[in-house]
Amino acid sequence: MPSAKHQDSAKGFALAGAAYAIWGVLPLYLKLLAHIPAWEVVPHRILWSLPIAGIAVWWAGLGGKVMDAIRTPRMLAMA
Repeated sequence: MPSAKHQDSAKGFALAGAAYAIWGVLPLYLKLLAHIPAWEVVPHRILWSLPIAGIAVWWAGLGGKVMDAIRTPRMLAMA
């Protein structure tokens, strides 16, 4: 049975690999969007980031912690 430390290392490695893959594909994606004006792309990125971040928070089970942070003025100021 793998230890918790090994599981955390494997999870961290997978998340780091995913981050590198996203950053590697991002320039190709932006090149495909070069013909679209920035004033049209930026609002879409802002609007779509909110539901995607909400889904990520829900999937990770961190909704309660996020709500606690929003209710705490000091935490909200640090964010």
